[in-house]
Amino acid sequence: MILALIVTAMLTQGTTLYLSDHGSDSNTGTSEAQAFGSLERLDSALKQIRAGGNQTPVSVEVSGTIFLPKTARLGTEASNVRFEGTGGFSGAARISGWKTDPSSSSRWVVTIPSGLQVRQLFSADGSVRDSRPKLPATGEYHFADLPNGGIRAAWDSHQDAAIFSGSDIQRWKNLSDVEVVAYSYWSESRLPIQSVDPSSHLVRFDRPSVWRLTNTDRSEGAPYVVENVFEALRSPGQFYWDRPASKLYYIPRPGESLGAFVAYAPQFPVLIQATNAKGLSFSGLTFEHTQFTLPAGVSGATQASWNVPAALTLTSCQDSSIARCTFQALGDYAVELFGPNTSNTTIKGCSMRDLGAGGVKLNHATTGTKIEDCTIEDGGKVYPSAVGIWIGDSGHNLVSHNRIAKMFYSGINVGWSWGYGPTTAQDNTVEFNDISDIGQGLLSDMGGIYTLGLSEGSILRNNLIHNVRSRTFGGWGIYFDAGTTGMLAENNVVFDAKTGGFHQDYGKSNTIRNNIFAFSPMTGQIILSKPESPNSFTFEHNIVEWSGTDLFAGAWENSNTVLGDNLYWRTDGPVTTWKGMSLDQWQREGHDQGSREADPMLRDPKALDFTLKPNSPALAMGFRSIDLSTIGPRS
Repeated sequence: MILALIVTAMLTQGTTLYLSDHGSDSNTGTSEAQAFGSLERLDSALKQIRAGGNQTPVSVEVSGTIFLPKTARLGTEASNVRFEGTGGFSGAARISGWKTDPSSSSRWVVTIPSGLQVRQLFSADGSVRDSRPKLPATGEYHFADLPNGGIRAAWDSHQDAAIFSGSDIQRWKNLSDVEVVAYSYWSESRLPIQSVDPSSHLVRFDRPSVWRLTNTDRSEGAPYVVENVFEALRSPGQFYWDRPASKLYYIPRPGESLGAFVAYAPQFPVLIQATNAKGLSFSGLTFEHTQFTLPAGVSGATQASWNVPAALTLTSCQDSSIARCTFQALGDYAVELFGPNTSNTTIKGCSMRDLGAGGVKLNHATTGTKIEDCTIEDGGKVYPSAVGIWIGDSGHNLVSHNRIAKMFYSGINVGWSWGYGPTTAQDNTVEFNDISDIGQGLLSDMGGIYTLGLSEGSILRNNLIHNVRSRTFGGWGIYFDAGTTGMLAENNVVFDAKTGGFHQDYGKSNTIRNNIFAFSPMTGQIILSKPESPNSFTFEHNIVEWSGTDLFAGAWENSNTVLGDNLYWRTDGPVTTWKGMSLDQWQREGHDQGSREADPMLRDPKALDFTLKPNSPALAMGFRSIDLSTIGPRS
């Protein structure tokens, strides 16, 4: 009867429903004073409205924070529904009732309900991320060795045990809840401890690592930290969940009041899952406090944290919009689109910060997504291998005017096919993005923009990429990895990428033109790893300015490249191209016709001003000036 009255009210009074943190599920939902109190109740009303075939657009005004007890699942009833307002959704349990710990006056303690998960915690009204106690307090340990000859194993082997140094790992309280987080190659492995033998310095894990637990050349074991160690609980803003005792400990920050303190503990990974909806939109809302725990036996992802879900997930949805929303304090990605047949989605003007993983995932069998004017930064807090924007086997997408910063792995990933196999990741455009502070020295083998597979019709243009820092190898600005084919990179500026402005592993028929690559400090400026026939890439009308290395590095013996009309300038001496070869000799051997050695007269690269002075010789060679004034979000 109540639902029937709601339908009647909608048809006679309008098409707006209300959802509020001060609402009640006994209300009609048809006015602010009669707002619903839960998303589940609202969804029931939408189903009743649609039951009669009524597809009238519905607006849902959301105010306050709606705390979800579980993932909210929306279906076809959410078609033509617009969620908007000043409120949002949280997946946290609120924890209050704290007391001073009788065993230590410097910390607080509370007994929590059995079954409550506290792998993450947020304070200050849920906006400040707290941390689990870890060792070492700063820096990292390194494994001393791997048992059974593991240090000599293949890079893609897995270990479920390691040998540690000294007393780096001990038999701490609740040992099975202590987690080793190891960094190897381009992924992290989260490894709960199974046992510790102090006499042999052997630690066993309850699951295998993602890759071999060493650095690239096997000269030392992988770096790692140890999380959730009760004995290391000593700094303000740290918490420890004593799972067997159902107790939670916290060391307060200065100014926090015991009586008023409320902590927020995320409980599940996906806030809203929409399936088979058309014309669904979210505007101006906040999504926060999600949790994700790797499945049993899984320590991480082979790359890009591809197996980590997202707070807002759309599956088989068409013509959706996510605009001016805020995603924050998350344990996973912010937004994920799943196929089949998810198409024509717009994600615009959103803020995604303080992320457990990354920003946006465009999964396989999606198409036609636009990601514009978003800020994605400060990610990888739980899963460092996540990327700002991940495009899997998905095509016809536009990634434009975004700012992506402070990620521990790549900024933007385009494609998910290693080699020349069939893929739909084509006709993708990545343009006018500001991508900075990528890698931050934690992982390796990354790029500001990273691509894979057959990419015909795809374009990378007018992007600014700067400050890329890998741990060891592979901190590149633009990285064409395995099988990248048919990609055009033009009018991009790459500055201060650790091991090279551009790198192609292997691929065919790519074009790199009218770009500026400046001041990569190590290895070389332009890298080719594996030549392909008949044409690896064409590199023309580019400016490269640098110091301290050869221009080229890698396998240029039979490179099958077309190089021409580029301007090279080494600021600390004459240009050396490859293995110390001068530019004259390089050209006499048939390479790089029409290129010159001259100062391009960039105004101030170190201040990110890449304007060409009027008398730049690059202009006379046909180089087109690159305007960076509209890089990044437009509003």
